[in-house]
Amino acid sequence: MSDIADVTDIHRPVEFTIDGRPYETTQHRQRRMTTDPAETFTTSLRRLGARPERRDGLIVYQVEPVTGRLAGEIVPTAVEVGELAMWPIAPPHWLHLPGTVVFVHTNIQPSPIPSWHRHSRQIADWGSDPDPAQGWLAHVRGVLGEAQ
Repeated sequence: MSDIADVTDIHRPVEFTIDGRPYETTQHRQRRMTTDPAETFTTSLRRLGARPERRDGLIVYQVEPVTGRLAGEIVPTAVEVGELAMWPIAPPHWLHLPGTVVFVHTNIQPSPIPSWHRHSRQIADWGSDPDPAQGWLAHVRGVLGEAQ
């Protein structure tokens, strides 16, 4: 018998039990479901009710801000599939929004979606939320809360 552990064991999700029932974290579920970061992002947004769909190199999804001028409205937003290459380790930088969503201070560029713009937005303390998709949607809601 060898004292060296089988290295394949380190890649298996840690299993927990709560009241004798198996428990698996969202991150473990996502890793098991797919290794494509864009698909993981899309699946997670779908689970959270954001109705994502791929469209011309973007993932377009719906967000309802809770503060600001857009509070209570359903706002379509998008991210570029290419920016999800490191998801969930690193979030997308650019947030694509309809041209009617305006900010006082923003770095803005045209979006591939006609009449939309992409806005540069940093995320402070990324990685502290146990569910990256929930953290992302909270970030987007916060950004939309600043719209004029």
